[in-house]
Amino acid sequence: MIYDIIIIGGGINGIIALEFFINLKKNVLLIEKSNTLLSFLNNYMYDDLEFISEGKKINMKKDIVSVKHLKEIFICKSNNYISNIKLNEECTIINHKKDYIMLNTDCNTYNCKNIILAIGRSEPKPFYNLKNITRKIDKYSDKKILLIGSGDSTGDFILANYDKNKIIWVNKYYNNPSQIFHKKIKSKYQSIKKDNIDILNHNNIKYENDNIYYNNKKIEYDICTCLIGFNMNNEFINNNKLKLIYTEKDFLQINSNYETSLKNVYAIGEIVTNPLNFSTRAYIEHTNEILKRMNIK
Repeated sequence: MIYDIIIIGGGINGIIALEFFINLKKNVLLIEKSNTLLSFLNNYMYDDLEFISEGKKINMKKDIVSVKHLKEIFICKSNNYISNIKLNEECTIINHKKDYIMLNTDCNTYNCKNIILAIGRSEPKPFYNLKNITRKIDKYSDKKILLIGSGDSTGDFILANYDKNKIIWVNKYYNNPSQIFHKKIKSKYQSIKKDNIDILNHNNIKYENDNIYYNNKKIEYDICTCLIGFNMNNEFINNNKLKLIYTEKDFLQINSNYETSLKNVYAIGEIVTNPLNFSTRAYIEHTNEILKRMNIK
């Protein structure tokens, strides 16, 4: 069998792509290296974390949704396509043949016309043992927010929320919390009142049994927002000689049609960005539009 499309990666972007191409009557297969889909949500997020996103773009009725709700939505979607999904197979190499692509996994060999990489950016950066991510800076009111992170996104979040909310800020640089902010964010942060901000040393944080403790005392909060970024795992894409750009973080380079440097191999989601146009990077609320723009035959 020669598949029209093989999708590598069983996260949210991979499932969106699977549904998209099945609806177009394509012969499509999704391959996931773990024994379950949505492994990032399952392994690195806990259910009450707010996933700040434009939910209406992925057919959700509200903009701000929890991790638990995201998992329920996408597990329900994937259950409709069980016959198009292979679990527990890790991709190892892509080989171009004359009229098709041969994809090897540690278990099988598959042939296809096109490949879409939706493998994400590996694990989050080590912070302590709580590893989560949110999408978009948003405004709350009268909430007690547990905020985890030290970079510019964290600074933006504080500036958007400090005046109407209590912020418990777990910071890697708690003695000098704004030290890695961009100078414009740092200047704004230094000018605001900080009566509503408590800064905690991340070294004294523990996460046990779905509770978070500081110096062994349970932290009470309404919302947890974690903005700590990712590390990139380059092993699979380097094996296939895909061109990378090296900046402060490593990303896969693509063109305006989402093609990588390998013919008929495309990339979506957290793995990619274009150095000239960051709108090409596909957050989940953009994925359907990006798939429509792909030049897949």
